[in-house]
Amino acid sequence: MKRDSLAASAFDGIFSRSRPQLIAFLLSALDSARSGIKCLDTHNAIWQEEIDPVATLADKVVVETLLFVMLARRIEALPDAVHASLDDLCGACNAWVRNPKNAMLLTRHPHTAVTLGIGHVALTQSGYIDNDFDSLVRRAFSSGRIHAIERLPYRAMEVLWLKSQVFQQPSTGLPELLPASLLVAPAHPVYMTEADCYALTHALMYLTDFGRNGLPPSVSPIRLRRLLDAALAWNILGENLDLLGELLMAHVFIGGLSSPYARFAWHMLAATWTQFGFLPCPSLDPKQYQALSGDEALAYAFKHTYHTTYVGGILCALLLDPPRADALSGDSPTDRWDFKPLADKLDEAIAGAQRFLAAQGESAWPAGDEPAAEPTSSTRDALALVALRMTECRTLDKAHSRQWTKVLADAPIGHSELALILSDGLLIHAAKEYELGVLSRVLADRTRGDLPVSATFLEAAEFLADQQLPNGAIGAHFAAGEQNAAALSVALTKSMALALVSVSGFLRRQAAYKTHDTA
Repeated sequence: MKRDSLAASAFDGIFSRSRPQLIAFLLSALDSARSGIKCLDTHNAIWQEEIDPVATLADKVVVETLLFVMLARRIEALPDAVHASLDDLCGACNAWVRNPKNAMLLTRHPHTAVTLGIGHVALTQSGYIDNDFDSLVRRAFSSGRIHAIERLPYRAMEVLWLKSQVFQQPSTGLPELLPASLLVAPAHPVYMTEADCYALTHALMYLTDFGRNGLPPSVSPIRLRRLLDAALAWNILGENLDLLGELLMAHVFIGGLSSPYARFAWHMLAATWTQFGFLPCPSLDPKQYQALSGDEALAYAFKHTYHTTYVGGILCALLLDPPRADALSGDSPTDRWDFKPLADKLDEAIAGAQRFLAAQGESAWPAGDEPAAEPTSSTRDALALVALRMTECRTLDKAHSRQWTKVLADAPIGHSELALILSDGLLIHAAKEYELGVLSRVLADRTRGDLPVSATFLEAAEFLADQQLPNGAIGAHFAAGEQNAAALSVALTKSMALALVSVSGFLRRQAAYKTHDTA
C-alpha cells in the first residue's frame, strides 16, 4: 500500500502492517527461539565460544531470549499461541539462568547480576519464582559492588534500568548519565561506527524503559529523529538488518510522526523476513552455511540469525502495543535551520582553496560567481541521478548484495522520498569511505534538484569543508605526501571547492527565501 503523505501516528504511519501480520511475524520469531533453545545444549557444544570470562554464547542467547519474553509479556490481549510460546521458552530457559554455576558467579562477581538479572527478572515477571536466586541478585545490586567495573554510558544506563526492574520501582539516576551519552552529542553516521549506533539504540532502550517513559528535557526529539533517520539511511544501503530493527525500535520509543526513512526501513525488513522466513545477521555467510550439514548447520544458522530475528520480534511486540498518547505530542519533527553559519564556514574553505590554487599557478573562478560543478548526467530525475552516482562509489557498488533494490517496486513511499533516502545513504557511505569525488558530486546534485534539505546533506557539506589542509588544499590524504599529490591536489581541490560553492549559494538562497524544507 503506497503512502506519500505523513500519517497521523507513529503506530500507523511508520509501520503499515495490520495486527494479524505483526502477530504472524511475532510467532515466527518465537518459533525460531523455541527451536533454538530446544537444541541449545547441542549448539553450545558445537560453538564452544565464550563472550567473556564468565559467560558463553549460549548464556548470551538465553538472556536475549528472556528479554524478548519480558517485552512480549507487556503486550495486552495476545493470542493464546503467543502465551504458549512464551511459557515454553521460560520453562526451557529457567535452568540455564537459575543454577549452581550462576549462583556462584553472583556470589564471587556481583557485577554479573546485570547479565544474569535480565533473565531472572523476565522469569520472575512470568511467574517463575526462585527466592534464593532472587536474594543473590538483590544483594548484588544493594551492595553497590555491581558498579565495581568500568562501563560505557549506555551500559551504566542498563544497570540502573535493571535495578528498577529487580526492585520494581521507578528508575533514578538515568538523566545524570546523559552528558556522556551519544544522545546529547553532535553525533552523525558520517563519524559513527556500528558500535556507536548500537550504543545509541541501547541508551534509548534503557532511558525510556523500552518506550514506556518519555524523553527527558535535555534530549531534543527533533535532533534525535534526524539522527535516527540518518542512521537508517546508512544501514539501508549497508544492509545491516540488525541495526535497522533497533533503529526502528528507537523510533517507536520516542514517538512522533513517521518518516520516509522509517517506512522504507520497515518495508525492507518485513519483505526480507517474508522472503526468507527469518532475519539474517550481518555475519551470516551463505557459502559457509551451505558447506555444513546436520547439527553443525543448525548451530551455525541459529547463531547467525537469532539476534536479528529477536530484534524483529521485539519490534513487532512494541508495535502491537498502542502508542502512548503523550508519545505523539510535543515538538514537531521539523523545524527551521539557521543556514548562515554553515554557509560562512563553506565560504572560508572556498577562499582558502582559491588561495591554494593561485599559489599553484592555477586560475580560479571570479569571486562571487557560482560556477557549475563537474559535468553531470543530463538526467533531471533525482532517483535516476543518485542511482548513477552509486555506480561511481567503488565500495558501495561492490560490497553489498543490494537487498534494498529487491524491495523497491512496492515501497510505501514516494519517488522523491526514496531518492532522498538513497542520496543521504550515499553521502554517508562516500564520507566514511573517503570517496570525496563522489561526495562532492552528490552534494552538487542536491543543490540543483528539488530534494529537501536533510541533516545528512548539511553534515556532509561540513565534513567536506573540514577536509581542508592549512595550505588550502582539500583532502586529508594529501598531507601524507602521496605520489603525484601536488598535481592531484590542484585538480581535486578545484573540483571540491566548486561543489562547496554550489552548496554555499544554495544555503544562502534557502535562507533568503525563508523556505526551509526539512527532512
